[in-house]
Amino acid sequence: MQYSAGGEQIKDLLIKRVTMLDKNEQYENIPQHTTPISVSELNKNAKLVVEQCFPSIFVTGEISNCMRPRSGHYYFSLKDSGAQISCAMFKSYQGSLEQPLEDGMQVNIRGKLSIYPERGSYQLIATKLEPAGDGLLKIEFEKLKAKLNAEGLFADENKQAIPKMPKTIGVVTSATGAAIQDIIKVLKHRYSAATIIIYPTLVQGNEAKHQIVKAIETATGRNECDILLIARGGGSYEDLWCFNEEIVARAIAACSIPIITGIGHEVDITIADFVADLRAATPSQAAQFATPDQNELITIVANYSKELEHKIKNLLKRYALELEAQAKQLQHPLQKIHNWSQMLDNSEANLHHNWHSLIQKKLATLTTLMAKIEALSPMQTLQRGYSIASSKSKIITSIENIKPGDKFDLKVKDGIIKNIVESVVPQKEHIHE
Repeated sequence: MQYSAGGEQIKDLLIKRVTMLDKNEQYENIPQHTTPISVSELNKNAKLVVEQCFPSIFVTGEISNCMRPRSGHYYFSLKDSGAQISCAMFKSYQGSLEQPLEDGMQVNIRGKLSIYPERGSYQLIATKLEPAGDGLLKIEFEKLKAKLNAEGLFADENKQAIPKMPKTIGVVTSATGAAIQDIIKVLKHRYSAATIIIYPTLVQGNEAKHQIVKAIETATGRNECDILLIARGGGSYEDLWCFNEEIVARAIAACSIPIITGIGHEVDITIADFVADLRAATPSQAAQFATPDQNELITIVANYSKELEHKIKNLLKRYALELEAQAKQLQHPLQKIHNWSQMLDNSEANLHHNWHSLIQKKLATLTTLMAKIEALSPMQTLQRGYSIASSKSKIITSIENIKPGDKFDLKVKDGIIKNIVESVVPQKEHIHE
């Protein structure tokens, strides 16, 4: 704990009073007839002495064992590396608090010393409390984080894709720090084909933020990297503060090159991590995220090679079988001529056979027709004793075709009889006769 100048004076006064008591009052030789005081009276008197000696005090330390019961009062310990003191901050004094109290906060406390009579416990009554050191920085951190988040600098849609196999990797870090050695070691082991370009910069102190911005702008202007790593090793909250500066965050957001941050240890998170396209827990992990593992690539290529070889062999085998099948279907040109000649001979034989069958069918039909015609022929009629009369080569079918005195021929089965018409008798008259 640290006392103010007034606190030092009060402390000296108290020491002098205690010394005087030691010299002038012989505690070992207190008279026997002296009446002892009660514990309550002792604590009450001690409380008055302490409060009179330390009416106002200004002290700094770290909060631990923080509790807040239903009453709304805070009870906690304030400690440094060598000591601690119990503290209380009553609800009526909490109006000035910017955020709830919690373990680990570094604070400056204004108040007074007192003793809680019921327990005789020595304590500090806090009347005003403000963040100090890391605590103050954390408030600034949260304010800037909220501001940039509201502007969309942390939005996923603004993140750039990380290239899978970068040819050139830029590193913004200290050229002499442990971080660059870790990064180079990882990159050589994982992906030795990549070129590494270092943009040296301070990574701690007031000037660091300006150098980091300049390094990012240089890398962007040269446009020679596929990916950019921003890294540094571990450190205190104050050591890493340059990566929480607004100008650094805006430079990262404006960079056209995909950025991976690897700042501090796994528990360290900076504003730069929120703005970056990808956050790694450490510089070594940033190098891992930026590159593929060449051993894995070799294994993948080997597997692809085996798979491709297997597929090519199967394909060639299939094509060979298809070619063999096609070859079996191919014939020598002379064989084709022989086949065609045989087909022609077969066609000719079929033609003769079909033609002969057709002729036979036609002859049979003709014979049938001739038999029918023969049955209906006039000659057959003559054979049965009938005759055919004709005059001037025309068949006489009626008495109107001839008249008395005309010559006519009467054809019988074995010749022609020449005749002259004596008379023509109609059928009715002939019947009456």
